[in-house]
Amino acid sequence: MQGEPSNEMFVVKSGKLDIYVVDTTGIVSKDKVEAEGMLVGSVDEPNAFIGEIGAILREPRSASIKAAGQTQVMVIDLRGKGFEQTIMGNPKLGLNLSKTIANRLGQTSNNLTRADSMALKVKGHLDNFSRKFSLVFQMIEKAWIEANKPPEQEGDKKEAAPALELPGLLNDIKSSYAFQVGKLAEKYNSVDMQMFAAMALPFRAHTNVFVNRIYKGGKAPADVIIPQGPPKPGVAAFTPGQVVCEQGKPDGKMYILLAGKLEVVVGGRSIETVQGKGAVFGEMAMFGDEPRTSAIRAITDVHAMPIPKEKIQPFLMGKPAVMLHVLRQFAKRLPLLNEVLLETVHQMTDLMHLFGACLNAYEALVPRIKTDLGQLTDVMTQAEADLEGTCGQLATLFDEINTEYVQLCSEIGYRPKEDGSVEVKGPRVTMPEFPVCTKLELLEELDSEHINFVINPKKDQFRACSIEFKHADLMQQAKIGSDMQKDFIFGRIYNYGESFPVQFLSFDTTSGGMSKHDKEYAIRAIKYLLEKMEQEVFILFEGDDMLEVSLVTDYIEVESDELVDEATIMEFFEKFKKEPDNRDHLTQLNNLYWDLIIGTIQKKLPKVKETTIEFEDKERKLINFGLLEEQFLPDNSNVLEQIKQDDGFTPSQAQNLTYKYIEHICQDVYYEAFGYTKLDKLNEERNKLAGELQAILDRIKVLSTGRLDLMNSFPNGSQAAAFVMKLDGLIKAQAILDRMMKAGRQLSTEQRQKIVQMKNARTALTNQLAKFFTAIKGRVSEDQVATFREYGEEYEKKCMEELLAKERLALHDEKVENHKKEMKAITLKAKETTYKNEIVRLKKYVILASKKSKVEPTAVLVNIRDIATRTRVSEIIDLFLQENVDPFVFDPKLQRIKKMGRPSILLVPGSGLSVYDWEKHMFLVPLCSPASLEESVANAFVEFHWDMDEDKSMRESYGDMKIYKKLSITKLKQQLTKDYIVWATQEAKGWKKLDKEVRGWFQTKIARQKKEGS
Repeated sequence: MQGEPSNEMFVVKSGKLDIYVVDTTGIVSKDKVEAEGMLVGSVDEPNAFIGEIGAILREPRSASIKAAGQTQVMVIDLRGKGFEQTIMGNPKLGLNLSKTIANRLGQTSNNLTRADSMALKVKGHLDNFSRKFSLVFQMIEKAWIEANKPPEQEGDKKEAAPALELPGLLNDIKSSYAFQVGKLAEKYNSVDMQMFAAMALPFRAHTNVFVNRIYKGGKAPADVIIPQGPPKPGVAAFTPGQVVCEQGKPDGKMYILLAGKLEVVVGGRSIETVQGKGAVFGEMAMFGDEPRTSAIRAITDVHAMPIPKEKIQPFLMGKPAVMLHVLRQFAKRLPLLNEVLLETVHQMTDLMHLFGACLNAYEALVPRIKTDLGQLTDVMTQAEADLEGTCGQLATLFDEINTEYVQLCSEIGYRPKEDGSVEVKGPRVTMPEFPVCTKLELLEELDSEHINFVINPKKDQFRACSIEFKHADLMQQAKIGSDMQKDFIFGRIYNYGESFPVQFLSFDTTSGGMSKHDKEYAIRAIKYLLEKMEQEVFILFEGDDMLEVSLVTDYIEVESDELVDEATIMEFFEKFKKEPDNRDHLTQLNNLYWDLIIGTIQKKLPKVKETTIEFEDKERKLINFGLLEEQFLPDNSNVLEQIKQDDGFTPSQAQNLTYKYIEHICQDVYYEAFGYTKLDKLNEERNKLAGELQAILDRIKVLSTGRLDLMNSFPNGSQAAAFVMKLDGLIKAQAILDRMMKAGRQLSTEQRQKIVQMKNARTALTNQLAKFFTAIKGRVSEDQVATFREYGEEYEKKCMEELLAKERLALHDEKVENHKKEMKAITLKAKETTYKNEIVRLKKYVILASKKSKVEPTAVLVNIRDIATRTRVSEIIDLFLQENVDPFVFDPKLQRIKKMGRPSILLVPGSGLSVYDWEKHMFLVPLCSPASLEESVANAFVEFHWDMDEDKSMRESYGDMKIYKKLSITKLKQQLTKDYIVWATQEAKGWKKLDKEVRGWFQTKIARQKKEGS
């Protein structure tokens, strides 16, 4: 039984033994193995070993063994040191055992790859169908609101219209898995795999994620010996990140590690590390040309001694101690791999469960559109028909994938529960140990991808703990008294970094089963956390039936979504002009600034021509710079002159950066909100399809002409050329009818007769050409005849491709026309409402980003001497991009630059330091800076470097310098900003202001130059 002491090993004499593994949470019992055990292997060969893993490792059994029918085994008692002595005395036995374990490793590795592929396949469909579900129902909701809002009242006295209550269907939709997943997929295009699993079973699926850093000259772990100098003759050297052994491919070497650290990767997952002098890796080479069951990747610089495959077995046979070591390496890896496989199939099942929930949402909610929403508008009718069609496709697809899923589960021995869920009785994430943290500001210093905490929203009491999530000791470690525990709820912070660049919060509102809190209680907690953490997050609420995923920005209160009219705003402005020292008036103006922008733009909407909002100079200044009055500017202010100079701004081609004011963002919002962005994309796709069709037509013409030219070049070929022309015509006509049949269209009797006639005519022409080639055999080269026939085969293939390309183009043209109709159907009132909602959303986003960077909104420029303009910011960035400063900050090799290009620059009304915003891939530059503009922009550059530092080697090497060793992560980042300013503005001019070690760091890490004296 799994978990029992490994006191015996067995040798199969006859029959068959099955090997099962189960989840290790809770007590492993016979009933649990029967109900949940996953079959990971079988042994039925006579004299095969089983039960050897625990014996080799001297650990409890990692699997359960069950007889499959009548079976005879020989029991070998392993108490004491008998096993080690046996291997030392008989190394051939160790070699046979190694082969047995290696075969199981290969089988498990293959199953893991298949389960991973299945999970990714399901995830892709889930992304697509949930995104469509969410988008279409959002469109239905807008259409319903527009159709059911009360008419505007006439006269001077207008009473406030009662709030429009959404029908139950729309509320049910918003609480469905399909809608919530769709919101995430809509925002981020693809949802992280771990996030999907978290939504199904939130506190189980984040399993022992190995985040092995790759150390590139930075601070290496204390327990790792890093190679010094070049390798000695006969020693192999590997650099950080280099793949030493590739999974699935044979390799002719085994290695003995001399220095460095590596990781073992299976199916893209790191399952263990290899370090310590004398460690062996690449052992599969001992079995000749067998494919590797895992990959080996270097984490640090590595030196290792290679042993060719033909020398491995003699080497091991002569060194039984090494054989025993290899055996232990294999034995250690198999339970780890079994555990990863079990987690992967759990995740695969979670995703299937979500996929089924998505289908259930379609089938349950789509039919209610006709019955629950009253009179349907054209938009709603079209959307309902679209969803009905999609529902049928989804049902068919789910049946196909479910059949494949059931077959895969059967083949790999996994037995999912009937409801598709996986019961979890305990935590699954191993947390690193760190002291209790009582301040959110200290979270950055905790070296952890997932941080558990408890919080009391009533009193804003917070404790971050290293004890497992939902564990009974969590409250005790947090030092929460038993009388207070009922007021606390459990939470977890998930940080996905590059793969999913936002943080998530999970809340268990049951307080580990001690008491039940409602969602609003958690919202109080998130508001407190948001103020302190200053960044965007998602919230996950574990409820009775499901998990709700919501954007935090949905819970940020922005004064009011109702606009304050321009007259009221200008009234405040006049009061402020009379009493400029009255801070209350200024605060009110700052709060109303966005309302003024929205009001200004809405007045322009009826006059918009095509896609551009034409702003007058005064309106442009208001939107971009706020309420400008000379009386509030000091005598030595350069603001007005800087704004004037910026009118002629031309972006630098060398920088390849886009500079924007709020005015340009407003234009972008208009373009996006009313379908122009989508239309551009559709037209781009249309041009691509048209190009593909034209390429096929051009190739058909080349092939047809080429066949005729070849035929005419043959002796007496001019007469046979007529046969070729007739044959090509028949091929094209026959392709049309064949395509009609394959597309499921019904053919008339006349068309069917025509197919038979063409077939007979084609046979006759083919026979004529065959006779012709027989007659000229020996008079033309075989290559020419072969080319003629190849042209014919390709011509027939291209004729079918032409028909398919025309169909795709026709379907796409229909999609374009439908989108144009939708765009024309938008009324002016709908445009005003949509635009207001989009700008309010933009307002919330800018406020959130401003809060993160501690930027204060500034509607009126008071006592401001200089402001940030595109011209000034561009000049500073030119300075920073010089060869001796920071020329590689936008290195095209960076993954984020590859994916999204260079960041854009947005200048926003407000006061504070510039920041890099990950989600929008944008530098936010406030118009007013509390320090110099150089320092403000430098802060954004440092944040960009910080976020691009994927392996954390930059920050580690910076913090490893003698003068900065004692700084916290937060202080280290602040110090880097200060040093960066000096580096960019003074050191670049030759003024040596930095510490020598710091200067050397900037030269090698930022400017990528050689150190002085090297």
